[in-house]
Amino acid sequence: MTGMKGAKVLKLFFWLALILLPAQMAHAQSIRDGISFYTLEDVRTGTVEKCPLIPGEIGMKIYHQKNGTPPLSEAEYRTLAGDAEFFALQGDHQFYSRKTNGIVPMMEAYVILLGYDLTDPTIYQNPDFMAKLQSFTPDKMPGDIPVLCGDGEIERTTAIREARERAEREAARAEYEKNCKLCKLPGGHYLEAIYAGDFKTQDKLAKNYLYQVAVMGGGDAMAIGVLINSLGGQGNNFTYLEDVIGYYMLATSRKWNGNPKCYPSGAHKVTFTTTYPDQVYETVGGVYLGRDEGYTNTTAYSVAPVLKAACDKICNKNGGILLTARLAQGSSEKMAALEVYKGVDQMLAQHSCESEVVKQFENNLAALWDEEKSQPASVRRNTISGYFD
Repeated sequence: MTGMKGAKVLKLFFWLALILLPAQMAHAQSIRDGISFYTLEDVRTGTVEKCPLIPGEIGMKIYHQKNGTPPLSEAEYRTLAGDAEFFALQGDHQFYSRKTNGIVPMMEAYVILLGYDLTDPTIYQNPDFMAKLQSFTPDKMPGDIPVLCGDGEIERTTAIREARERAEREAARAEYEKNCKLCKLPGGHYLEAIYAGDFKTQDKLAKNYLYQVAVMGGGDAMAIGVLINSLGGQGNNFTYLEDVIGYYMLATSRKWNGNPKCYPSGAHKVTFTTTYPDQVYETVGGVYLGRDEGYTNTTAYSVAPVLKAACDKICNKNGGILLTARLAQGSSEKMAALEVYKGVDQMLAQHSCESEVVKQFENNLAALWDEEKSQPASVRRNTISGYFD
């Protein structure tokens, strides 16, 4: 009987131990779930082909401390990397420091391994330190540093989400293109915004276009654009929308000038004559090198009555942004800012002056110009000079 009681006690103790004692061990094991463990030497020898992100709560603690997530505790760190001063992530791209409780690049990890304090500015006056720093190569990181790799779940989930989002965007775009009039032309989203009278969309797109001009052309192109606009008489306050309006009025005047169907009674007509003097070329010492004969250029505009006010302000003065974009583009990739002008030409080739598309486009050009002029002085304007203000 005593033996049976003893067996029951042992059995009860066993179950209690199973429930209670392994709790910490189970926790220790759980934070390693979804993680594979290697060394830097494994990475260098090609044993590790891919090293995905660390998943779950532990991954959040490793990667997202700037978002308020606490770092790894000492117990968690030891469970993952033992007594090592660092463990590497994504192969050898990043290093989690036990000392700083955060991710550091390889060079900083190397400095810490050498025993120097990164917060001490005097180390850069130490010749021994600077010599070691200048001679650093990745292979000087110890090969036994642990490398932690995820199971790929984050990447798989991200790929699925991105594929779904792409499909949704494509579906939305297909639906949009079913009913749009101009969106399939070069620069079609901008032209469609004008056709729809959508000031906010054209304003946002214009801002993006000028940003691309600035990035691709740099400050030199933008500075020359300011000069072009200044010489054109419009100053540095000429917006992308105004440049497109000016281009449209010049293009339609050249295409339809003299066509009574396009310009019935009430059309606004104006002619600009510009005389360019002879240009003489000499050296600094006054030696004659040659000359270009002067010439006279005449530009005739005929615009619909709805664009009269715009023509009085813009005709014969546009082109600064167009020329700046061409200068910035050079021989590089296609530039969105220039595509809009191409789209205007194609729109005029596809639609007659009497078409509903052209009439609505012209009416909304005038309406959007009025809206832009009414913007408060404090509102950003899509001008090339805006990048120097």
